[in-house]
Amino acid sequence: MRAICILYPKLDRLGLNTSLCNWLLDFLTGRPQAVRVGSNTSRTIILNTGAPQGCVLSPLLFTLLTHDCTPLHSSNLFIKFADDTTVVGLISNGDETNYRSEVNRLALWRVHPQHAPLTINGAAVERTFYRGTLESILSSSITVWYGSCTASCRKTLQRIVRTAEKIIGAPLPSLYDIYCTRLTRKALGIAGDPTHPVFGHISYRSDWELVKVDFRQSFPRQCTESDYESWQLTDLQGEKCIMGQERTFRKRKDTAFCIKGKSYTSALTSKPCTCTEKDFNCDYGFERSHVESDRCFADFWYDPDSPPEDCHLGQNYKSSTGYRKVISNTCEGGLNKQQSSKQHSCPLLPPKGLQVGIKGQMLAVAPGDDITFIVHQEQGDTSTTKYQVDLGDGVRAIYQNLTVTDEPIQHRYEKPGVYKVTVKAENMAGHDKATMYIQVTAPLQEVHLEVIPIAGRNHEVNMTAVVLPTEANMTVFYWWIGDSLQYMLET
Repeated sequence: MRAICILYPKLDRLGLNTSLCNWLLDFLTGRPQAVRVGSNTSRTIILNTGAPQGCVLSPLLFTLLTHDCTPLHSSNLFIKFADDTTVVGLISNGDETNYRSEVNRLALWRVHPQHAPLTINGAAVERTFYRGTLESILSSSITVWYGSCTASCRKTLQRIVRTAEKIIGAPLPSLYDIYCTRLTRKALGIAGDPTHPVFGHISYRSDWELVKVDFRQSFPRQCTESDYESWQLTDLQGEKCIMGQERTFRKRKDTAFCIKGKSYTSALTSKPCTCTEKDFNCDYGFERSHVESDRCFADFWYDPDSPPEDCHLGQNYKSSTGYRKVISNTCEGGLNKQQSSKQHSCPLLPPKGLQVGIKGQMLAVAPGDDITFIVHQEQGDTSTTKYQVDLGDGVRAIYQNLTVTDEPIQHRYEKPGVYKVTVKAENMAGHDKATMYIQVTAPLQEVHLEVIPIAGRNHEVNMTAVVLPTEANMTVFYWWIGDSLQYMLET
């Protein structure tokens, strides 16, 4: 009760009106409390101390009560809790003077509190508790939950508002009025489409449903031209040219309570702007200069005059000036930083990144199998490049435009062995070479195991495996001895 008596004059000095202070005093005193365990309930007692646990006002009121309880010395610190306030001090060279005076001052503050008005940036703070705390909590997301709230819950919540009205002495909007106002505001925001789609569940057992909600019954009439006003799109600095065009829109007046309808269009006019410096960015491979911020220079790794990879002899290409218009920018005329780009003829480029492989990625085949070789060139000219192919068994051939026509090289090896396949690409500008190896081996037909039938314990035994055909190369033998499922030897 003593803390409440101390709090009341503090709230009065902080600028709270008498009605609000009386409301808080009524809230903190004369509170009945009982304890229930299962079906047993204790007798009720009246509490006039402290604040209800879990109440959102309790931390705020405690802060207001103790806001003037601060240390005088920078070496001391107050750690404030409702039931355990601690004074922490730094004692240097055994001098406890500042710390002991702080403890004595805290004890005197509890008996004779002295404080200055609560200020923010030098100005006294006027607090309206209901609108800033209770109403904001009661009406949080009210458009979501109020419609499905039971009548009993609505009455209980409304009693809180009526009690606040009696204590404050001023009329307050009901929760139903707040709900209708905010719901109408949301409806006005999405009323451009009278069949605005809503996603949700029809019931807990159903899948997601798409529901069409018709808001036309919430509006008395269809909007007319007099219900709209025009506004021009600008950026935060007031610039009218956005992405190379000036655009004017129309919007419904705040005072017009009508439905827009399906025929409503927001855009009125759009006209292109004259191109300026801000309509261009640095092109690929360029960046802004740290010294001259309005100029773009090529990065150290980029040659702006180098031809693109798909540039073929006889074609032309343009080298970048270092600038390109911002994507989706529609400005016209004026400055054109792309106009001075140079035009070049595609040079003859040497082949580069030549690769050779087998279709199906096989590295071992049987004699007589059909094999398809694929040649791929990553960079360089292909139209004038000749490809010399050596299949390793005496077969050689020369191809033209091999990587362009994607013509496969088909071959069949008759004898077992390991063959080296080489492809050399060459034109007037240079050459490149690719190599691979392919193993041609006959499939195993029979395996014979030779071992003596009887042997002495701890005596060495020779075991011989014979395979047919005998010329089967690169054969791997796995030996299982005994009942183990894991092989013991690999040869």
